Amino acid sequence: MSIKKVIILQELFYALTIALVIFVIMELVKPNIVQAYINLNLMLILWLLSGIVLLYAKRN
Repeated sequence: MSIKKVIILQELFYALTIALVIFVIMELVKPNIVQAYINLNLMLILWLLSGIVLLYAKRN
């Protein structure tokens, strides 16, 4: 995989990580403020898939 694609995947993983942390903190502070608009389970699945793809891309 080209270095540009790996960098893009890495940035996507970082952005999803930061978003997930912020959303979880917001949910802890005020329940149902995020869950009313965004399903955090789907966000977690996207985060996990991007991490797996990133690891696979860095390996090759």
